[in-house]
Amino acid sequence: MKRKNLITLLFYSILVVASILTVCLYGTMDSYISNQKNDQFVQRCKDDIVYFLVYQAMELDPDYEPLSFDENIKDVQLIEDINNAFKLQARDYYNFIKKDDSLYYDIKDIKTEKEASNLKENLNQSDYNNFVLNRVNENGNWKVTGTYTDLETIFKDVFTDFIDDNIYDIGQYIEYEEYMPTIEYNGHPYEIYSICSLNVPENLEIHIRIPLDISANSNFFGYVMYYQEQIYFEFFSIIYMIITVLLGLIVFIMPKDDLKEIVPFKWTKHVYFEILFTLLCIILPCAIVMTLYTAAYTASGAVLEIMKQFHIVELSGIVTAVNVLLFFVAYLLISLSWFAFKEFILHPIVYFKERTLTYKLFIWIQNKFYGISRKDFSKEYSIPILLAVFINLICMFVFSSLEGFGIICAIVYSFIIFYFAQKRIKEIQNDYNVILNSANKLKDGNFDQKINQDVHLFNSLKESFNGVYDGFELAVKEEAKSQNMKVELISNVSHDLKTPLTCIKNYVLLLQDENLDEQTRKEYLENLNKYADRLNLLMQDLLQISKINSGNIELELNDLNIIALLNQVLFENEESLLERNLVVKKNFKDEEIILNLDSNKTYRIFENLLVNISKYALSFSRVYIDVFNKEKEVQIVFKNISQDEMNFTPEEIEERFVRGDKSRHGTGSGLGLAIVKSFTEIQGGTFKIEIEGDLFKTIVSFKKQSETV
Repeated sequence: MKRKNLITLLFYSILVVASILTVCLYGTMDSYISNQKNDQFVQRCKDDIVYFLVYQAMELDPDYEPLSFDENIKDVQLIEDINNAFKLQARDYYNFIKKDDSLYYDIKDIKTEKEASNLKENLNQSDYNNFVLNRVNENGNWKVTGTYTDLETIFKDVFTDFIDDNIYDIGQYIEYEEYMPTIEYNGHPYEIYSICSLNVPENLEIHIRIPLDISANSNFFGYVMYYQEQIYFEFFSIIYMIITVLLGLIVFIMPKDDLKEIVPFKWTKHVYFEILFTLLCIILPCAIVMTLYTAAYTASGAVLEIMKQFHIVELSGIVTAVNVLLFFVAYLLISLSWFAFKEFILHPIVYFKERTLTYKLFIWIQNKFYGISRKDFSKEYSIPILLAVFINLICMFVFSSLEGFGIICAIVYSFIIFYFAQKRIKEIQNDYNVILNSANKLKDGNFDQKINQDVHLFNSLKESFNGVYDGFELAVKEEAKSQNMKVELISNVSHDLKTPLTCIKNYVLLLQDENLDEQTRKEYLENLNKYADRLNLLMQDLLQISKINSGNIELELNDLNIIALLNQVLFENEESLLERNLVVKKNFKDEEIILNLDSNKTYRIFENLLVNISKYALSFSRVYIDVFNKEKEVQIVFKNISQDEMNFTPEEIEERFVRGDKSRHGTGSGLGLAIVKSFTEIQGGTFKIEIEGDLFKTIVSFKKQSETV
C-alpha cells in the first residue's frame, strides 16, 4: 500500500476513534451532571423562594411590612408606588410556586400561630431537597438547617434585582453612578437604595421540599432544562478543547507533504485564505454548536424520550451513529483549521503572497496606481485619476467607520502611500535620466543609440527619439544608395552610350573606304542604322526616366479597352516572339474591360514586358498571359520560363540599368522594368515581380474607374 494511502487511513482512524470515545463519555457523566444540576437549580430557585416567603409572611402576619423607608422621605405617593410594585411582584412569584404540585412547603408564624402547608404524608425525603429555616426573636438571628445559610445576603440581592427591574416604572431614571441609581420623582431626585430596604421576616419556621427530579409538568422544569443544558455545554466544551489541542499536536507532528495529499487538505491549496477562513468561521461554529446540542439532548435522554413517544426506540443505534458522525465532521474541520494555520506559520510570506486575496487586492491597487503613474503623458488621464480618487475615497470611508482603530489604519495607509510614491518618483527620475542622456547623445551627433527600455510616462517621447534615430539611419542608407546609384548611372550610361557611339564611329570610318563594294557598303549601312536606333532608344528611355524622377510627366487619361490594347501589343510583337519560338497562351476573353488610363504609357508597359520576355524567356517554351477582372481592380499577369538562372531578387531586377543576363552586350538599356513600374504607379496601379525557381512572373494591377487616381 502506498504511503499516501497509509497516512490517509491513519489520520481518518484517529478522527473516528476520537469521535467514538467522545460519544462513549455520555454514560460517565450521570453523577457529575446530577451534582452540578442540583447545585445550580438550588441557586436559581432562591429568588422564587424569597418572594414566596415574603408574600407568605404578609399573609400570616398582617403587621409585617416587607419594605422600610428612610424617615426623611415625606413623599407618601413615592412610598406607596414602591410598596405596590414590590408586593405585586411578590404575589406573582407566590402564585407561581403555589400552583406547582411538585413543591411542598410548611410555614408557621410563631407569633400569630398561623400556618400554611401543602405537605403530604409518607413523602420520601431522599427524593427532595429539604430546606429548614427558623427565625425567632432571640437576638434576631436565623437558625438555618439546609441550603440557604446566608439568607440576609440573599434577601439583599433579591431586593437589588427588584429595584433594577422596576426603576423605570417607579420614576424617571436620571443616572447611575458608583452603583447608586438615581431617579426623579415629582421633581425631586432620590438615590433609590438609600431610601428603602427589604425587611427579612421574623418568627417563622419554614420547611420547603423540592423534588430532585423535576417533572415536565413542574413550573421549575424550565430551570432544570436550562441548567442541564449549561452543564452539558460546559462538559463538552472541555472535551472539545482537549481534542482540539490533541489534533493540533497531531497535525503539527505529521509531515506537511503527507497531510496535503489527504482530502480535504489538498483542496485548500486551490482556495484563498479569506474564503477558507470565512467558510471555517461559518461552518465550524455551526458544526460545534450542532454537535453540542445533539450530544446534550442525547446524553440527557431527551432524544430517547422523544423516540419513546413515537415508538421508534429500536432506532437508537442510528442516533449514536449520528453523534459519532457529527463529532467526526467537527474534528475534521478543526484539523483543517490547524492545517491552514500550519501552512501559514511555516512560510508566512509565501503563504500571504500566494494564498490571500488581500495580497492580490493590494497588488491590483498597486498596479492601478502604478498604471496611472506610468501612463504615457500623451494618453487621456481623467479616468485613471478618477479611479485613484475613488479608491482613496473608499479607504477614507473604511477608516472613518473604524473610529479609534481607523486612525491607526489611516497612519499605516499614509506610510504605505508615502513608500510607493517615493519609489515611483525614483522610477520617474530614472526614466527621465534615460531620456535626458539620449537627448545629450543626440545633441553631440551620436545617432547610433536607441532607447530600448520602457520609460513609462515618457514612452511617446522615447518613440520620437527612436524615430529620429531611425529617420537618420534611413536617410544615411538612402544617401548611400543614391550615391551608389549615381555612380552606377554614370558607369552604365557611359558604357551604354559608348558602345553604340563607338560602333557608329567605326562604321562611318569603314564607309569612307572608296574601294568597298556595294553589298558590303549596304551591310555596313544596316548595322549603322541598327546602332543608331539603339542609341535613340537609350536616349528615349533616359528621357522618360528623367521626366518621371522630376515629376515633369503628363498623363492623357482616356477610357481605354485594356483587352484590345493587349491584343494590339501582342500582334505587333508577334515576330520577335516567334523568332524565339515562344508560344503565347492567352487566358482571357475578348471582352471589353474599360479603364481610365493613358494609352501611350500603358502601351509602353505591355510592350516592355513582352520585349523583356522575347529577350530572356527560354526558347521553345510557353508564355502565359492572364487577365483577372476583379471587383475593385484588374490584374494582368505575364508568366514565362527564364533561359538563364535568375540569381537576383525581384527588388534588384526592378532597379535601373539591371539586365537579366548580367552582361552588357545585349540590345537593351536595362531600363525596361523600371519604366514599367514607374508608368504603372503614376497611373495609380501597382507592379510586382515574383520569382519561383525558373518561373518569372510580373503582375500589373490597375484600379477600376471609380477608384482610379
